[in-house]
Amino acid sequence: MAITKVTTPVAGFKSAVDIGLKIPVGTNSNLPTGVEGMIRNDTDEDSGGANSTTAITFYNGTDWKYFTSAVSQDSPPIENFNTVIWNGDATTTRSITGVGFDPDLVWVKKRSGGTARNHSLHDVVRGAGNRLNSNTTSAGTDVTNEVKSFINDGFTIGNGDEVNGSGSSQKYVAWCFKAGGLINKAADFNGSSSIIQSSISKTVLANNFSVSFWWKPDLMNTFQVPMGGLYDETVSPAIAYGWMVFQGSDNKMYLYWITSSSPNNSNSISNNVVLEKGKWYNIVVSKTSSSASIYVNTSSAASAPSQGNVFNIVYNANPSFYIGKRNVSNNYADGTISQVRVFNDVLTSSEVTELYGETKADNSVLNYPTGAGCIAAYPLGENANGLDGLYNGTASNVTFGLPGYLNRNNQGTIESTVSANDALGFSIASYTGVGGSLKTIGHGLDAAPEMIIVKSTSNSDQWWVWHKDLTSIDYYLILSGINPETYYVINEGLFGRTLPTSTVFSVGYNSETNGSGRQYISYCFTSKPGFSKVGNYTGNGINNPVDIGFEPAFVMIKNTTSNASWAMFDNKRTTANPSTSALYANEAIMEEDLQLYFEFTSTGFKNLQSSNTLNTSGSIYIYLAFAK
Repeated sequence: MAITKVTTPVAGFKSAVDIGLKIPVGTNSNLPTGVEGMIRNDTDEDSGGANSTTAITFYNGTDWKYFTSAVSQDSPPIENFNTVIWNGDATTTRSITGVGFDPDLVWVKKRSGGTARNHSLHDVVRGAGNRLNSNTTSAGTDVTNEVKSFINDGFTIGNGDEVNGSGSSQKYVAWCFKAGGLINKAADFNGSSSIIQSSISKTVLANNFSVSFWWKPDLMNTFQVPMGGLYDETVSPAIAYGWMVFQGSDNKMYLYWITSSSPNNSNSISNNVVLEKGKWYNIVVSKTSSSASIYVNTSSAASAPSQGNVFNIVYNANPSFYIGKRNVSNNYADGTISQVRVFNDVLTSSEVTELYGETKADNSVLNYPTGAGCIAAYPLGENANGLDGLYNGTASNVTFGLPGYLNRNNQGTIESTVSANDALGFSIASYTGVGGSLKTIGHGLDAAPEMIIVKSTSNSDQWWVWHKDLTSIDYYLILSGINPETYYVINEGLFGRTLPTSTVFSVGYNSETNGSGRQYISYCFTSKPGFSKVGNYTGNGINNPVDIGFEPAFVMIKNTTSNASWAMFDNKRTTANPSTSALYANEAIMEEDLQLYFEFTSTGFKNLQSSNTLNTSGSIYIYLAFAK
């Protein structure tokens, strides 16, 4: 394939996109096999700084992709996969660095010393503090002493024995994957104690105001209050004041306000949109002294006021502004909230539409929509602070850093939350099952997944795996078990009896991958020349080389013909060939020399002798590999 160096910039592609190509800046060689066309120095486009001399552009057959080498022109671009190892020291907070990027999936395993521990998987979509174990069927568990956060060049850990036991004899490994990060972030409210309080006052809002926020409910059919607003209550005497926005037991959104304190009268309107669990909604309410409105995803269809045309709000002396519950009473919000905006004016329908289309760049702008009167905004990505330091909030028991509304994917029939990296061919997608019939899930990749792993995070269940080299879409493997490939056809199968496409994968109507109300995480992989490979080989019982087109840094292998564990090898735990130090995704056992005689090569790997795990004559093996 001819490679052409281009010197004329292509207009319209100015944003930097890290695609992880290992190409020295200023050259047009060493492109991975199958790359379409061209590479050029980027000295005119705004990539990594205007008129950058350290950036180059790459044509992928459709678009120009921009990426930078921030260190020097001799340094490779950022990595997409890496393995790190360390010895335990039992410190309560410790940074593990040297990853080379901010990871989105960290898969930790204790290798030696003390007691064998489970695999510990943490990803950016579930939140760093939520753990899954590949070798158990357990649901996701919130932990505070394992992986705590994802940071630049690595991650932080606590002193849990799974990740950081005491003593140099306790050794650990983490396989780190870049999935693309989060476009924006949000705050999780736990339904029992989470709240944010700020100093916005009734003198600022009075009776003419608007509030906008993004809301993803995790609890349905229950009265809960994501926007406590300026609602205030006294215990004795029992009197209520102010206003709030709540989700009713009918799963509709309501704007509620108090019109008289003696007697204690109220009024409300509701929107006709019925919310679904696990989906993002943009909620906008407006109130004047003579009207009220409520929008859900720009839809303004709403009920008439429940108590007639009485609109003036009665306030207490000094009510506090709340997010996540109403004052005094319970009814805590159980879900995720992002990008709260407060206006001292009434929004127009066009401004509501602008808010629904708010981008990441807009998230950091207080005056948005321009001229709409936004007086306070809370992105809620990292903390409860207001933009420009205005009306900073105080948070209690709120978890920040979860995926925001911009990570939602609606290419499937079920909304998913996605972090995807096309360079590596890896994405993370979470979704909430609805049951009933075949459904599709948007995976975020630019090509059809060749391997899909699905696990319920809300319920105890197996890790279900489909791989392109199984007998058909109706067959599956279990990451948490040793079983050979198995046929599953009832209820449209685990994966819908339908091959994945470049936008979605399918799930049947079953509790394993699509149980109503259950929450799931999926890890999707597809081959990228020179970076990753999803493939298969047939065992021959002797020296058996497998050509994958690059030297791997990590390989996971499973015998699909008979019972066998999922063997995992990397180039950090054993740096010399042959590598006999296997760990197993489905087992908690420590790293052992099992004399499997696995060897990395410059173009792949090879198994030097017969073993059921890696190289029985006639057995079919599937693998997942990432480049060195």
